Amino acid sequence: MAKSRLLIALCWALSVAGCRGCLDGGLRVQGPPGYMRCLAADPPEAGTRSVGAVKLHIEGRRLRIEGIEPPLRVAAFAGPAFGPPPDVDTLKVLAELKPHLQVVIGGVGDTPRQAAKLLGALSTLPAPTLLLSGGRDSTERIQSARASLGEAAARIVDVSALRRVDVAGHVFVPVAGASGGHYAHSDDACGHGLDDLKQLASDLGEAEGESRWLLSWQAPGQGGSQAVARTEDGQDLGSADLAELARRIGAPGGLFAWPEVRVLRPAVGDGEREVRDDSAARDLRLVVPRLGGVAVGRSDGTRAMPGFVLLELAEGAMRVLGVHEEV
Repeated sequence: MAKSRLLIALCWALSVAGCRGCLDGGLRVQGPPGYMRCLAADPPEAGTRSVGAVKLHIEGRRLRIEGIEPPLRVAAFAGPAFGPPPDVDTLKVLAELKPHLQVVIGGVGDTPRQAAKLLGALSTLPAPTLLLSGGRDSTERIQSARASLGEAAARIVDVSALRRVDVAGHVFVPVAGASGGHYAHSDDACGHGLDDLKQLASDLGEAEGESRWLLSWQAPGQGGSQAVARTEDGQDLGSADLAELARRIGAPGGLFAWPEVRVLRPAVGDGEREVRDDSAARDLRLVVPRLGGVAVGRSDGTRAMPGFVLLELAEGAMRVLGVHEEV
């Protein structure tokens, strides 16, 4: 594993090329697989929006969230992608638990209608929603779905082109789509290349004491036997480039949505140990469930029902408060 990490680090150091064979101003990468470089897309319009007592300040590629005192409570999940939106009871429970934020990691909807239904449902919740595009999602589809919400669109922030989200003493680092577009659902779906990750690392700089968490659709690879991207038989389905990014920016923990081989099986110590209680850790990694749709099958043959996970972040650490599953 150490030799593999050294090779990846050398690849980072030696990579000098931009996006070869790109179209559309360097955003579209020709395939196969083809994908859109969502990290290089234009960020949301600068300005301040309010959701209740919470203020969302967008400045360039940074989102600052004010009005939330620690500990920070986050409800995290992936969207249903090809499935139906969450049921009414799930949304009711989500509202009653009063998270400070909802975080959607990909799977927003495979059609404009599905995306609009999910975002419409989330816009009715009291807390703001942060949305990160996954390998199945297209920027155009998400923008169209947000536009259909009218004024309620202000409650949902697409963080796919941002570099950081600062909230309650923590920093989320968003990385949209799949590494190299390998899991892109179509040639307009989100992905990223090595140069995108290098630019992200350069823009962020060193952590310098910050509590940083990777927020990416695809999980980092190269972890231990209990890593969230490793199957029961040892196959690594994660991204080596994302693992190197996490090391460079000082973000040992994070939230992901793919691969689903160990969904809702958090791990620490770079995947050396699975967490089976509510212990808080600075390097906790977790693959979140889908909010709606069908159950997700793990590589050990068990299934995770649709739902969401409620997390608490405080003093630089994260822990699982609970999991809600549809019945």
